[in-house]
Amino acid sequence: MKIHQTLHGYEGGHRLLAASMPLPRQAERILAVQTDLSGPSRTPGFDTYLSGYPLHEIEMYAFARTWYAPEHPRPGCVWTHTLLVPFNVLNGLPDLTSLCRLFKRPGDETPFSEEFGTEVIIEGIPPNECECAIRRFDLESAAAVVDALYGHDVRPILLPASNSEQYETLVLGIWSQQWASLRRVFTFSTGSLSGRMLDGVPFQLQVVPKNAVRAIQRLLDNPVVVEETSCLPDRPKWLQCGARDLASPGDSGFRHRLHALCIDLPGERQYFPIAATLASRESPPKAPAGAKEVVEALAGEVSTSSERRSLLAVLLDSLLDTERDTVLGVGCVDLMREIATFRPCPGHGQVPPMVAEKTSRFVERRPQHALQFLRKLPRQQLNAIGESVAEGMLSSVAQRPSAEVVSELRDMVPLLVSLNPEFCAIPETWRGTENQSFEILEVVAKKEGTSTDLQLRAMEAILSAQQHWLAWHVTRQFGPGVLRIVLDWFDGSQMQQPSLLARYWREVLATNVDVTVAWLQETSRPPRLPTLGLITTYINPRSRAITEVPATVWLQSLEGQNDEVSVDLLDRVSAFVLTVGLRGPSEMNARLVARTFERVHSALMHDRLPSDAWLWVSDLVPDLGFFRNWDRAERLRRGVIARFCGGKWPPILFAQIVSSLPVCYLEYLGKSCERTREGKLLLSEVLDLARQGSVGFSREQIAALKG
Repeated sequence: MKIHQTLHGYEGGHRLLAASMPLPRQAERILAVQTDLSGPSRTPGFDTYLSGYPLHEIEMYAFARTWYAPEHPRPGCVWTHTLLVPFNVLNGLPDLTSLCRLFKRPGDETPFSEEFGTEVIIEGIPPNECECAIRRFDLESAAAVVDALYGHDVRPILLPASNSEQYETLVLGIWSQQWASLRRVFTFSTGSLSGRMLDGVPFQLQVVPKNAVRAIQRLLDNPVVVEETSCLPDRPKWLQCGARDLASPGDSGFRHRLHALCIDLPGERQYFPIAATLASRESPPKAPAGAKEVVEALAGEVSTSSERRSLLAVLLDSLLDTERDTVLGVGCVDLMREIATFRPCPGHGQVPPMVAEKTSRFVERRPQHALQFLRKLPRQQLNAIGESVAEGMLSSVAQRPSAEVVSELRDMVPLLVSLNPEFCAIPETWRGTENQSFEILEVVAKKEGTSTDLQLRAMEAILSAQQHWLAWHVTRQFGPGVLRIVLDWFDGSQMQQPSLLARYWREVLATNVDVTVAWLQETSRPPRLPTLGLITTYINPRSRAITEVPATVWLQSLEGQNDEVSVDLLDRVSAFVLTVGLRGPSEMNARLVARTFERVHSALMHDRLPSDAWLWVSDLVPDLGFFRNWDRAERLRRGVIARFCGGKWPPILFAQIVSSLPVCYLEYLGKSCERTREGKLLLSEVLDLARQGSVGFSREQIAALKG
């Protein structure tokens, strides 16, 4: 295996003196900063120190030793020999202390380029002599550093020391103990004369002079200062095992198990307590292990519920942070779900705030994983941690209402609606079970601050979802006013037959006729003929309420008829409007009759007018006696003639009726007029209008009228 190296020192300023490989600008900049003296001036006892930090741009780890250089006349000059270890090489080294033998303080006998300008081969390097000296520190010191580094949060750790060598072997032992991905991102210094940073982030572990602790504390962001405060037996088992392994590496097999377990573990410090707890077992879970096996193994290594809760919360916190799909050989979502439902419950004490705070960010970063976690989560089995996470995730998911969320979390839809009523405006929300729809409806109705607009959009969603059986319940909860939305929805659709609107809605509309009348009065555009056809199925044109609708509504809708409307529908609507016209004395009523007579008369002549539609008209036209009542067309002709005669309707409108009829029917109309004196007079007036040119009749039409 080969590694590269660089040498930095003083030559008209601190600079790169030799390198075994060309360096990108970013890596060169980092090395120039990190290889200089780590503080403003020399501190006794810290004339040489080690540093470690990653260079991600070139996928190498910089491991360096710095020496103070008093031979230079300028104060603060140093030599720094840096080993650039490729990440894949770093991963394969069982003991990183062996790299220390490669450091050389430059001398005058050999040119820098020859000594430091070539690659270094590291096969066959014997273990460093300091490996046996690793026992110079006691277990309490090891435990205190391990606790500070892994047992709290990710703040920088300050280790006060009398000199840079006091904890050098301990720091190297910690680095060697770490699994591959953690080694690659670990940053440390055994001689920080001031707070050291890499791209603005403090080094994770820094050995500092005792007299500089306070100054460095002020410089860094709330670092942890290591103090020995308790006996090792009082520490958690993972911490004890980690400390003992540092003092006697390889004796217990702990490190081997740790590295084997953490092949796919992220390089994040907070995972160490979990991994160390599992590695502390002589028979840790073997890959592929299930989520339940891993969680049970963790919980089985702690004795108190508070410890168990803390350990599981740390694991869950780490899972919420990671970008990986698997950890410890197990799917992250499966692990999270197992922690959330693990029994015995880790107590109902306070859940660490970090868990609750990170759920929203997890949902933002990994929405599909959040849905996967929630989808199969049995709510009735959640422990305290699970409740906190589920609540946080649901609250975050609820801020992003969509059909996908509803489909994924079908069992939780009522809860989502309670968190964000906007879900009720999504059609998919209403496609669940009957009981769930009732529950959602109740939630929306009782939700304080629910706007009328949202209720209306909920109605549209229910209609789009074709959950028509909710009609009565919706009207009861929201009030009859929401039925206007039903009419708007149908009128704005492409439906051509009234029967396409479910009978549930027609039944509700029939009991709230005033809503339809108000809708007709206030509509901004003429209703489609299919909408008028729908209205004719539940309103009688002879009702008093219908007279309040302006005649222009009917006329404009009839003018907008098109070929897509069926003959039956047009006949029915025309009979309805004709009935409305026959019931009033005004000229507008006459216009309604003039507009619809030809269509209804033709339907009667061909015996295609529905019976209920004829019933609307029959009471408004004369009775011809037992032997003539069968002729409904004649009854209609006489009824209309009578209205024009008795109602003083303008003859010009009767002339419109004449001009609209086919010639074959005009003879019947003329004979109907001849049967009464008033009818003869009306016919005479119409013929006079024709002679005067006020209306345009053909010779055939005039001849047919005269019989």
